[in-house]
Amino acid sequence: MSVVANIIEGSARPTAREYSRFLHVAIGSASEMSYLLTLVGRLSLAPIADSYTLAERYRHVTRALLNQIAALHRLNAGPN
Repeated sequence: MSVVANIIEGSARPTAREYSRFLHVAIGSASEMSYLLTLVGRLSLAPIADSYTLAERYRHVTRALLNQIAALHRLNAGPN
């Protein structure tokens, strides 16, 4: 939920730089969730296959956020 909340809050900011900052915070939240899900599986608190599948989905979210940040930077750089 923290990942989505940071994306939404950032999208309401007036500048791309501020939006990018919130996307970075969302990456931190997604990375934290990925770790916690992996830990849950390793501690046998949930089926390991399920926890690893969910952790991989959060890694995918992280890659998508990095792509969004890169696109924002390209947009702000303007035409060469």
